[in-house]
Amino acid sequence: MFRLTQGFYYLFLGTWLGALVMLALAAAITFHTLRDLKATTAVEPYHSLSAAEQPSALAGAVVGNVLHGLAVVQVVCAVGAVGCILLQHTVWAGHLAGGRAAPANITRLILLALPVLILLLDVAVISPRIWQQRDLMYDPHRPAELRQAARQRFDRLHHLDERVVGGATVALAAGILVSGFAFRDPEK
Repeated sequence: MFRLTQGFYYLFLGTWLGALVMLALAAAITFHTLRDLKATTAVEPYHSLSAAEQPSALAGAVVGNVLHGLAVVQVVCAVGAVGCILLQHTVWAGHLAGGRAAPANITRLILLALPVLILLLDVAVISPRIWQQRDLMYDPHRPAELRQAARQRFDRLHHLDERVVGGATVALAAGILVSGFAFRDPEK
């Protein structure tokens, strides 16, 4: 059962890490593709944008919706990984190399707590504010200066989100690598 728990532990963490990496690739490809295709739309609120602005706005809408799906995947993976960690510290505590207070285990827990905390911050605070500013900056009924101010706030929040999610990705990868040192071989 310990090996099954470990399999799920690495499956949850690996899926989460892979999803974050693929998001970065998918976002870049989506923006590039829609710009190359010079994609336009007659759908509000994008129809009021210039033909040069529409591809980026559409790509942002696509990637934004992908982010909603990614949030669900991340929450499932985080809950599953935390469940496995709880089992590792209770039922399978004897398999922790050096015990619960071992440096590798503490480091692993800190590294894995960071992406969980960042996920909570992103889902509860940053992403809703980004969507709010995005809606304001594309609202054709608002004056241009208010839309520009919303764009500036959007850009700041988006940049912050890129940095914290990038940090979460690095911490998650490091946590996975350090995990290999936190456990001893169950056969020994």
